[in-house]
Amino acid sequence: GCVSSMTNNSAGVASVGWSVKIMPFRCSDSGQYIDYGYNGILAAAQMGANVINCSWGGFGGGNQSVINTAYNTYGCIVVASAGNGGSDGNTNFDFHSPSGLNNVISVSAIGPGDNFSCWATAGTTVDLCAPGENIRTTDLNGSYGSFLGTSFSSPITAGAVALLWSRFPSADQE
Repeated sequence: GCVSSMTNNSAGVASVGWSVKIMPFRCSDSGQYIDYGYNGILAAAQMGANVINCSWGGFGGGNQSVINTAYNTYGCIVVASAGNGGSDGNTNFDFHSPSGLNNVISVSAIGPGDNFSCWATAGTTVDLCAPGENIRTTDLNGSYGSFLGTSFSSPITAGAVALLWSRFPSADQE
């Protein structure tokens, strides 16, 4: 929904990346947690993805070598959600990955009126903010819902990056 919904069709929702192609990867055994996220990044890069969205992550760790391979060897742009702050609902400034790694566009969230509501992750590794509150998008079973989180800010940004890439395919990642 947030990356590539059809636009101008009088149905559902629209997206900034209107009709860019999506290559989904299942990176979980349980369907609840991301178990193999970095494997998914590498597989997407190897299969020709131009832009890779990661609406997942955690505090600490990361695999910089996979990101570097996707970026340097395959020319991918990796976009990742910066995280939804601390468990207390307040802004968290701790290192979050993969968003905090080099060669990743780290996206935090803002609300209506471009206001930072202090529930999302912030800090020196965040590159930009995108809408992340009351995001109307697709949901299970063909329905729609409104959601909150950097997991929605990231695909909005990835859709915009993919749209730019589709217009300027010979441009470098910078």
